[in-house]
Amino acid sequence: MNLLEPKNELEQIIMKDVEWKKGVEWGMVRLGHPEGRVKNHIVDVLKNIEHLQGLSQDNYDRLRLIAIIHDTFKYKIDITKPKIGRNNHAVIARIFAEKYIEDPDVLRIIEQHDEAFNAWKSGKKSGDWEKAKKRLHELLNILGRVVDLYYIFYKCDNNVDGKDQECVKWFESFLNIYKMENLPTPQP
Repeated sequence: MNLLEPKNELEQIIMKDVEWKKGVEWGMVRLGHPEGRVKNHIVDVLKNIEHLQGLSQDNYDRLRLIAIIHDTFKYKIDITKPKIGRNNHAVIARIFAEKYIEDPDVLRIIEQHDEAFNAWKSGKKSGDWEKAKKRLHELLNILGRVVDLYYIFYKCDNNVDGKDQECVKWFESFLNIYKMENLPTPQP
C-alpha cells in the first residue's frame, strides 16, 4: 500500500501542488531524520497513523492532512537566518495549508507541531525546566480543545527512527500532571 497515495479529493489537490511536490523531495540524511527525504518521514508518520485504534474518520483525515504538510516546507528555510516567523518551516507549512484547508484546528497543529519538542529541547539545553513548562502552558492555550489531537500527532511524528523518545515521555508527563491539576473540583 502506498501511504502517499491520496485518500480523498483534498489530499489529491494538495499533492498535485508544485510547492508540495518540491518539498517532499527535499532532504538528506541528517540528525533526527535518518530517512533523508521529507516524503520518507511523511510515510513513517502515516504508518503510525494507520496503526492507531479507535480514531473517528474525521480525526483520521485531519491527522493525514497534518502529516502530509507538516515538514514539507523545510526546503524554504534560509539557514543563514534564525528559524522564526516566516523563516520557520511550520509557519510556512501553515501558510501553504491555508490555501486548501479551512479547519482552524488542523492549521494550528501544523503551525505548532514542533513546539512541544522545542520546549523539551530548550529545557534540556538550558536546564531551565520551569521555563520549558511555561512554554508548554502557552502551547496548550494556543491549542485549546485540540490538545489531544496534537498529542496523538506528536507521538506519530516522533515515534520514528532517529527521534529521541525522551521528548515524548516528558510531554506525556506534563500532560498527565496538567490534566490532573485542571480537573473540576467537586462541590459539596
